[in-house]
Amino acid sequence: MAEVVTINIDGQNKPAVELTFEIIKEDWCEYELADGGRIRLRSTATKIYGLIDGEDKPLRDAMGDRIVSITHATQVVASG
Repeated sequence: MAEVVTINIDGQNKPAVELTFEIIKEDWCEYELADGGRIRLRSTATKIYGLIDGEDKPLRDAMGDRIVSITHATQVVASG
């Protein structure tokens, strides 16, 4: 298992592990403004952490999905 780290979520420290990932696709969202200008943006994950319980097992929500915390960067380009 990966090294256990502590991350802060809403003011509470939670145990987690950093998950490795591969970027499959990163699309831009494009918006046309009423004045003819355009805004493009995309969000890129830089780190993904999986929260774990006291037994180092993945923490899951009520639907059974893994609970993760994502550190990301947002790029914005304006034109026009």
